Amino acid sequence: MAASAAMSLTLILPAQAASEAAVVTPWGTISEPTSPPVCKQLQAHLTPRDGSLDSADGSALDSRPDQENIQNAINGCAAGQAVKLVKGDGDNSAFLSGPLQLKSGVTLWIDGGVTLFASRNPKDYDNGKGTCGVTTVANQDCWR
Repeated sequence: MAASAAMSLTLILPAQAASEAAVVTPWGTISEPTSPPVCKQLQAHLTPRDGSLDSADGSALDSRPDQENIQNAINGCAAGQAVKLVKGDGDNSAFLSGPLQLKSGVTLWIDGGVTLFASRNPKDYDNGKGTCGVTTVANQDCWR
């Protein structure tokens, strides 16, 4: 059974040093956005080398080690809250995951200096037919 999921990402930037006042426009008052409260914070445990996780992503058995933890955190958050991905010990600044499904109103907050890498294993994105990654004219077998 194919599933389609719409994904919305919210970009969270550090607040400016001097907070600006609300701006009144013909469409209403616009205030600077605020960060949602964090319901779950996860620490990175992978270290990228030369901007890559080739050593971790080379094995199909270890192509998405963080997916379950991140998905469980998303599932456990209420709307209006965030899952925050942060640096871990030492140089650990990376997460590696297959597909994630964001809940409506839940923010996935990727902290500065942290990277969320997507698995390169096509089977992680297969929709059940076992042919994701096989090139055909009508290939519709991967999650989108």
